[in-house]
Amino acid sequence: MERMTIGERIAYYRKKRHLTQQELAKKCNVYHTTLSLYENDKATPKMDTLRKIAQALDIPLKALIPDEKMKENTERENSATEKEFLKMLRKITDVVEIPVLGHVHAGEPNEIPEAEIIDYLRLPKDLIDGGDYALVIKGMSMKEAGINEGDYVIVKSQSYAENGQIVIARINDSSEYTIKRFKRSMEKVWLEPANEDYQPIKTPFTIVGVIVCSVKKFI
Repeated sequence: MERMTIGERIAYYRKKRHLTQQELAKKCNVYHTTLSLYENDKATPKMDTLRKIAQALDIPLKALIPDEKMKENTERENSATEKEFLKMLRKITDVVEIPVLGHVHAGEPNEIPEAEIIDYLRLPKDLIDGGDYALVIKGMSMKEAGINEGDYVIVKSQSYAENGQIVIARINDSSEYTIKRFKRSMEKVWLEPANEDYQPIKTPFTIVGVIVCSVKKFI
């Protein structure tokens, strides 16, 4: 146990209590996607959240602390400020919040409500690589690119893309958007799905963003 990270310890005790991620997330009042990020060490829970997780698992808080030094500081919190304790828990990589604006179809184009934030993701700053917002995938037209229904994609807003990049595109200057791979050949451009069951989109389109990464949804 001494070499286990905070995320590994949360997952270990959750499974020991025979709880799913969704069940534990509900008991802690956090999104189960956020709990998944904690368990996979993609984000670090705040002190208050860590206390709630320990309480939900019916274990002492110190059981979730990864090394002996942190355990000692937890046991003598009365002599150390919470700010100092949180500083020890903080990752080298900064964690930032990125808004989730809605769903984008990996299939037929759909409307994306502008400026409607439906959720937030807490992710390492270097992972999002300058991304501006996230979208939730609906459909399976990009499955061969490793992007499946329920996944999140992080989007960097820009109106251009390199050949082969995965993009968010607006179709025919309408309010309908889709996620596809941008392809260029000679004077032709089109949107290519990553699933043979779907057809390329060759009607006029406008690139509104490129995908910098995807985040899996764990259940």
